[in-house]
Amino acid sequence: MKKFKDNYQKYYTKMKLSEQKKERIFNNIINNNETYKKIFWHNRLITIIYSILIIFLIGSSVVFAKDIIKKLYSLEPTNNGSNNYKCIIKAPIINKFNMSHLLEGQKINLNELQNDLNKHILHNESIIDKSFTIVKTIKNSNKIIYAKLNKNGIDAPKIIPEASSNTTMDMNLSFLTTYATKDDIQKIIEFEVGTCTDDNFDITHIDSLDIDVYLYKAPVITYAYDDLEFNVKAFFVYDNILYNINGSLITRNMIIDFIYDLK
Repeated sequence: MKKFKDNYQKYYTKMKLSEQKKERIFNNIINNNETYKKIFWHNRLITIIYSILIIFLIGSSVVFAKDIIKKLYSLEPTNNGSNNYKCIIKAPIINKFNMSHLLEGQKINLNELQNDLNKHILHNESIIDKSFTIVKTIKNSNKIIYAKLNKNGIDAPKIIPEASSNTTMDMNLSFLTTYATKDDIQKIIEFEVGTCTDDNFDITHIDSLDIDVYLYKAPVITYAYDDLEFNVKAFFVYDNILYNINGSLITRNMIIDFIYDLK
């Protein structure tokens, strides 16, 4: 700083300006230099703080991602004592309701199903057939403790423009009820795969429904042609009902697009 002032003073004495103007110019330069130093250190401090925050957030997001994926499935150790885990997806539990009249193999209209459950069931308005087939029920003392319903044969090419003429989809709904015992809850499993880790699923968040969609990744993904997979499984929970959408000769993006259009 001293060298800067000495050099400037030599140049300054040669300038033919009034003493008042000289003094003003000199003070401005010196003051601006001090201001620059303050701004420099202020900005540097902000940069350091932001860097620390970014590192913290990145570290937190990794933990958060692992926590998110375990919201839907549970990891349970295998019986052989190894560190391998099996991945289990179970149906969520809804309140007691009046559906004892339902029989396996029976079809139920969407409106009737919503009235019986007192819940909104997601559906695609482009699908003409609004009914579901009751695939399975488990009862105890004539009270339903578990139910699974299915809508199969969804005409994917009519709903998803990119779909192949051979693309097929089906949608399953399942839930447990508060009539289920702890033993029932433990035994009734919707989906199970061995040697499970956090890498077994892709996760996509659908903002409009505020849901996380879990796309199961098989250990070996088999492609029919291009990026069409032979089998894609998607799971998500909406209003305590487990939705399972299966697709054949389909891409993951097509499945996600289909879910985006659910209302």
